[in-house]
Amino acid sequence: MKPRHKRLTIVAVVVLVLGAAVALILNAFQSNLVFFFSPSQISRHEAPEGRTFRLGGLVVAGSVKRWRGSEFPGNGHGTGRAGAL
Repeated sequence: MKPRHKRLTIVAVVVLVLGAAVALILNAFQSNLVFFFSPSQISRHEAPEGRTFRLGGLVVAGSVKRWRGSEFPGNGHGTGRAGAL
Protein backbone atom coordinates (compact mmCIF):
# COMPACT_ATOMS: atom_id res chain seq x y z
CA MET A 1 0.00 0.00 0.00
CA LYS A 2 1.36 3.39 -0.94
CA PRO A 3 1.92 5.97 1.80
CA ARG A 4 -0.74 8.15 0.22
CA HIS A 5 -3.37 5.38 0.47
CA LYS A 6 -2.25 4.51 3.97
CA ARG A 7 -2.67 8.12 5.10
CA LEU A 8 -6.11 8.32 3.46
CA THR A 9 -7.18 5.13 5.24
CA ILE A 10 -6.03 6.47 8.60
CA VAL A 11 -7.87 9.76 8.05
CA ALA A 12 -11.04 7.89 7.04
CA VAL A 13 -10.90 5.69 10.14
CA VAL A 14 -10.35 8.71 12.41
CA VAL A 15 -13.30 10.54 10.83
CA LEU A 16 -15.53 7.48 11.27
CA VAL A 17 -14.53 7.03 14.92
CA LEU A 18 -15.09 10.72 15.67
CA GLY A 19 -18.46 10.62 13.91
CA ALA A 20 -19.53 7.58 15.94
CA ALA A 21 -18.41 9.29 19.17
CA VAL A 22 -20.35 12.45 18.34
CA ALA A 23 -23.44 10.39 17.46
CA LEU A 24 -23.28 8.56 20.80
CA ILE A 25 -22.84 11.79 22.75
CA LEU A 26 -25.74 13.50 20.98
CA ASN A 27 -27.94 10.45 21.55
CA ALA A 28 -27.11 10.52 25.27
CA PHE A 29 -27.98 14.23 25.46
CA GLN A 30 -31.25 13.72 23.64
CA SER A 31 -32.41 10.93 25.94
CA ASN A 32 -31.46 12.82 29.12
CA LEU A 33 -32.84 16.26 28.32
CA VAL A 34 -35.86 17.45 30.27
CA PHE A 35 -37.81 20.22 28.56
CA PHE A 36 -40.04 22.89 30.10
CA PHE A 37 -43.62 23.20 28.86
CA SER A 38 -46.11 25.90 29.72
CA PRO A 39 -49.55 25.02 31.11
CA SER A 40 -51.15 26.12 27.82
CA GLN A 41 -48.87 23.75 25.86
CA ILE A 42 -49.86 20.90 28.16
CA SER A 43 -53.56 21.67 27.72
CA ARG A 44 -53.03 21.60 23.93
CA HIS A 45 -51.33 18.18 24.32
CA GLU A 46 -47.99 19.46 22.99
CA ALA A 47 -46.05 17.88 25.87
CA PRO A 48 -44.63 14.40 25.28
CA GLU A 49 -46.70 11.59 26.73
CA GLY A 50 -43.99 8.98 27.14
CA ARG A 51 -41.24 11.28 28.45
CA THR A 52 -40.48 13.28 31.55
CA PHE A 53 -41.02 17.01 31.23
CA ARG A 54 -41.14 20.00 33.56
CA LEU A 55 -43.95 22.43 33.99
CA GLY A 56 -42.77 26.01 33.58
CA GLY A 57 -44.47 29.34 33.80
CA LEU A 58 -45.20 32.27 36.06
CA VAL A 59 -47.05 32.13 39.35
CA VAL A 60 -49.75 34.71 40.00
CA ALA A 61 -48.95 36.75 43.10
CA GLY A 62 -50.97 35.54 46.08
CA SER A 63 -51.98 32.24 44.46
CA VAL A 64 -49.61 30.12 46.59
CA LYS A 65 -50.82 29.57 50.16
CA ARG A 66 -48.72 28.06 52.94
CA TRP A 67 -50.21 26.51 56.03
CA ARG A 68 -48.48 25.84 59.29
CA GLY A 69 -46.67 22.50 59.09
CA SER A 70 -47.00 22.21 55.32
CA GLU A 71 -43.49 21.10 54.47
CA PHE A 72 -42.30 18.58 51.95
CA PRO A 73 -41.16 15.16 53.16
CA GLY A 74 -37.49 14.95 53.95
CA ASN A 75 -35.51 18.10 54.62
CA GLY A 76 -38.23 20.65 53.87
CA HIS A 77 -36.93 21.57 50.43
CA GLY A 78 -39.00 19.11 48.44
CA THR A 79 -36.13 16.78 47.60
CA GLY A 80 -36.70 14.06 50.17
CA ARG A 81 -32.91 13.86 50.59
CA ALA A 82 -30.80 14.97 53.49
CA GLY A 83 -27.70 17.11 52.98
CA ALA A 84 -26.66 19.78 50.55
CA LEU A 85 -28.26 19.96 47.14
